[in-house]
Amino acid sequence: MGVLGTALWDHHLGAPHRPLVVECDRAADEEMSQALFFLPLAQMAPLDQLALQQARGQVLDVGAGAGRHSLALQDMGHSPTALEADADCARLCMARGVARVEAAPWQTYRPGPVYDTALALMNGAGLAGTFEGLAAYLPWLRDCLAPGGRLLLDTSTVDYLPKPPDKARRPDEVWFRFRYGATRTEPFSWLFVAPAELQRQLRRHGFRGVRAPYAGADGRTLVEAVKPA
Repeated sequence: MGVLGTALWDHHLGAPHRPLVVECDRAADEEMSQALFFLPLAQMAPLDQLALQQARGQVLDVGAGAGRHSLALQDMGHSPTALEADADCARLCMARGVARVEAAPWQTYRPGPVYDTALALMNGAGLAGTFEGLAAYLPWLRDCLAPGGRLLLDTSTVDYLPKPPDKARRPDEVWFRFRYGATRTEPFSWLFVAPAELQRQLRRHGFRGVRAPYAGADGRTLVEAVKPA
């Protein structure tokens, strides 16, 4: 089982606590609470609550994690599809009661234009990995949507971090690793694109009605965009 999957399964099963540590190439190590992945709707940040309330029709939950957004959507009467690249996390979604789960990375998932809403939360724009990755990620999100479908994703910035040691890297691309016990993941890049730039890129890739309906005190911004009918 992978690092993140093990940490979340241990939390789900009530195992003795061990810290899930996030290692960053530009900041000190930081513990991430596993409970964050299990919050019920009432305890989620206002940004998440607003995004979930805006969901309509067939919903795709991109990067579902432990299924917290999908479970909330089910409680609201939706039948979401949870898309999760980590197979262990996908099994956890099913164990927790998510009815529809796809265990696949977004890069290989090809549903066709069937969804009325696509949600990508918990810094969902970061799944692009790099700024260059947006050129594949945003068209993929668009292609998942039916004509007139709505995309809701959030982003946050890391302007407070020092510049990357590699001058060839963009400041909004940050390398991380998860550590749980004695096990680490391989390093991976996460994108923290500025909200205005994200909106510009969405328009560039064919979305309309692009706007930012909410900016949270925690630095996260919700961005909404619509696929033309």
